[in-house]
Amino acid sequence: YDLCERALEAELDASPAAETTALYLWIKGRGEGGSPYARITNLPIPLTSFVGRTQETAAVKRLLDPAASPAQEVVDPPARLLTITGPGGSGKTRLAIQAATDLIDRFPHGVWFVELATLGTGDQVAHGVAKALGVSEDGARRCLDSIADALGDRRLLLVLDNCEHLVEPLAHLTAELLSRCPHLHVLATSRDPLNIPGEVRWQAPPLALPDPQQPQTSDMLRANESVRLFSER
Repeated sequence: YDLCERALEAELDASPAAETTALYLWIKGRGEGGSPYARITNLPIPLTSFVGRTQETAAVKRLLDPAASPAQEVVDPPARLLTITGPGGSGKTRLAIQAATDLIDRFPHGVWFVELATLGTGDQVAHGVAKALGVSEDGARRCLDSIADALGDRRLLLVLDNCEHLVEPLAHLTAELLSRCPHLHVLATSRDPLNIPGEVRWQAPPLALPDPQQPQTSDMLRANESVRLFSER
């Protein structure tokens, strides 16, 4: 990592990508027995590059935490529930992971990722969230109560990915957690919104395409984010 960092600075006047730095810190933390980065997030480390969507990432971060964009005048309070909507394959998950990775230092108690695609029924929702957060379940109490008590007044971002097949139970769980945990923020990805009070819906736009009405040089095509994504994949 040190060699990579020096080479990027010398050759390109650039820094390692956020994913690279997060992976380095995670590995280092495991080796040393406890970097804060190893304890405050379980975000997956993407194996592919993040192409384009600079403005979209900034918009999601600004909605969740306006102070994360110093140049932006802070007018509205941050969204406690932001749902990125859009059709399947539109890049909702990748965008959410990128924005959440960039916001790790804004949430002192961590950024936690819950993969919901593998959960088949609503009864599994609370257990899936508890497992991701590392909350021990007490058989004598509701799992949701255990989660709410564990979160308390912690400042934390919960990322709920692929909500569309479990909208109703997730809406109930999210609404109760937000009402009981005053500093909890939730970033959800779903084809359909959760439809609960206070939800901010944000439609993920498609990647930009080359303008068919304008002549395109090879360099112009390579700079286009859709072409870059197609080429890199």
